[in-house]
Amino acid sequence: MLFFDGCGFAVPVSWRANEDASSVKAPDGSNLSVRRFKIASWSAHKAQIKAAFGRVNVVHEDSERRLWFEIGDPPRVQHFIDVIGGLAVCNGLLEIRAATNLTAGDVRRIADSVAPRPSPGPPVAIK
Repeated sequence: MLFFDGCGFAVPVSWRANEDASSVKAPDGSNLSVRRFKIASWSAHKAQIKAAFGRVNVVHEDSERRLWFEIGDPPRVQHFIDVIGGLAVCNGLLEIRAATNLTAGDVRRIADSVAPRPSPGPPVAIK
């Protein structure tokens, strides 16, 4: 589990974090960047995001807690993940390269792990 600015996420052990753990990169070039920001309204935020992105390939979840959809085409498909916690959103942008060894289950586990979480201390990867 890695932590950045009140957001937590989990990636395979082979992925490497940048200095502040705001992004991680796989050996194949796949990557995840995470950020946290405050919002006034979850429904208004989701409407803005949907309008900004327009056409999406797949909507995995559009709920009271999370918005997760895919955009882009091979060789790079991106997963946009927003998870609400209070009046803050943890946002993850997961880019999967065509040459990846990740399975659909791996992608789901990474996406499911993005969530508001207080950091227990400095960024740490648990094997």
